[in-house]
Order: sequence, then structure tokens, then C-alpha cells
Amino acid sequence: MARVAPLGPDDTAEPLTRLIFHAEGAWYETIEDQQELFFEKLTDRARDEGVSAHLVRLGTRASRGALDSEQMHVIVGDAPQYAPYLLHAHPAHIRGFWYMDETGIREHSSIRLSAFHPSLVSYEDAEYFFNGVSGYMLRENISQLPQRARMHDLERAAVTVFCRPFGPAQPANSRALSHAAMIATAATTFDDRQVYVAFHGQQLEKERTEIKSVVQQFHNVSLKQASVHDLIAASDIVLTQNAAAGFEALMQRKPVVSCARCDYAHATINVRSRAALKAALLNAERQQERFAFAEYFYWHHGQKCLEPVKDEFADLAWGRIVDKMLT
Repeated sequence: MARVAPLGPDDTAEPLTRLIFHAEGAWYETIEDQQELFFEKLTDRARDEGVSAHLVRLGTRASRGALDSEQMHVIVGDAPQYAPYLLHAHPAHIRGFWYMDETGIREHSSIRLSAFHPSLVSYEDAEYFFNGVSGYMLRENISQLPQRARMHDLERAAVTVFCRPFGPAQPANSRALSHAAMIATAATTFDDRQVYVAFHGQQLEKERTEIKSVVQQFHNVSLKQASVHDLIAASDIVLTQNAAAGFEALMQRKPVVSCARCDYAHATINVRSRAALKAALLNAERQQERFAFAEYFYWHHGQKCLEPVKDEFADLAWGRIVDKMLT
């Protein structure tokens, strides 16, 4: 197994002979300690191609200097960026799948700008993929973050609002509606029905306080702590800015309304105003009842993302490097 070597401050090399991982935060230690299959397999494949793998902390002087070099670069973090010799790698919405993208991850990925045509996706392949992945994730209660034990008996809700944290890579103009606006609109649209609100596991305390103050204003809204899969199952509609829970809702063929830039917006009703949100909530079930959930799920994660446990992963990942940087 090839190891990733730290990138020295004065390292120089012939062009396109180094694969450099620019790691944000704890990803540096994860890669250094060989704790993630994605990097193990890609590093081994690079070695087989005569390319050495190196590691540097994203945002440091060494990282900024290296990004100007004619080497192969992979950013492991949130910050979007486009450059001739650069790709982005990061876990995708469903655990076990990864972005390897030219422009960024999640709402910054090139998937958001791609056109989805269900007629171009094999129905048989899509159904096999969808049933296998969704069946396993739901049965084993798997999400990107640890989940509470399954309950299966939650009171039915018209909507669950899934919140998400926002960092510096997600500026305010990337989301059209705030959590407060989403909660208030859902509560007044379904005044006689239950509305759940769920925090993200990494929600900042300041955001939690603000959301709690909004929830307290409505008689039919409650904060709910439960598995994301139970909350989705109990809800007629899923509402989010662009949290992974919105994509996970596709595994249960639920209508999703999104209120931000979103790489899975093709599968949602994407809105930019409270008036549009109210209309979407009232029409979501009817509008989405014929959506090609399996084909979309397969197109997005089975074709656009990569799965490191698969035997063909190294070939596919290296193929993206060749396509982007070596041709």
C-alpha cells in the first residue's frame, strides 16, 4: 500500500508527476493515517502510474504555492475553485459515495449544472442500484452522521423541515430562504397539521437558538429528535435548503422542496420566495408523484459520484484525473 508523503515547503518536481491532496481540517489526519479507502486506492493507482502522492493542509502557504504548480491537485474540503489541474473530492450525500468533481462539492459541484434525462438512464440498472442502496441504508439506519434508533411509530406530519449548518464556503446568497422563513411558511400553510423541525448534527449553537425561537411561535411546530429515515417516513413532504436529508428522502420516493442552490435540485421543487414555497408545499405531492426517483438516484450517485468499495473505483477515479489533467 503506497503512503501519502507530506509536501515539503520547497518541493519541486517535473510537471504532472505528483498527485497533491490539499486537505481541510481533520481530513489531513484522516489521509495521513490512511483511514479512508478513497485515498488509499487512489494513491496506489497513482504509484502504479509512476505518480507520487503528497499531502498538504489546505489554506497554508505551502498549499497556495503548490496550487500554482503544474501538478495534479485534489482539494478535500468545502471551498469551491476551478483550475486546469484541480479536482475536488469529498463524501457525497449517501454514505459510501464520493464526489470527484471539477468545480466543487454539494451545491458547488458540476452536477447542479448538468441536465438529467431519465430516458437516457437504464431503468433496469437504476432499479437494481436504487433498491440495493436504499434498502441497505434504510434497513441498517445508515446516514452520514450517526442516527437515533429507528422508531417507526412517529405521528404523521405534513412536513419535516431539515436544517443544515452554513460555513464560509456557503455564503448567504447561496440560499434563497432562511430556516425561519421556511418554518413559518410550512406552519401557516398546514395550520391544522403537524410540522417537524430537525437540527443537523453539526448545527451551530447560535443557529439552534434562532431556530428554537421560531419554533416556539407556532402551535403546530415541534423540534423532533429521531432518525432521519423515520422523520422522512412520517412526513408527506420534505423541506430543506439543500441538506443531505433532502437527497436521502429520494430513497423513500418523497416529494422534496428545496430553498437554496442544490446539486440535486433536478429532483426537487426548487423555490426562491415564500410565495413560491407556499405554492410548492400545496402541490408537491401531485407534482412529484410521477418523478423518476430510481433513475435520478442512480444518475446522481451511481454515475456522477464514485464508490470506493467497488473494484472499478481506481480505474474510474484515475480516469477523471486523466480526462481533466492529462489529455
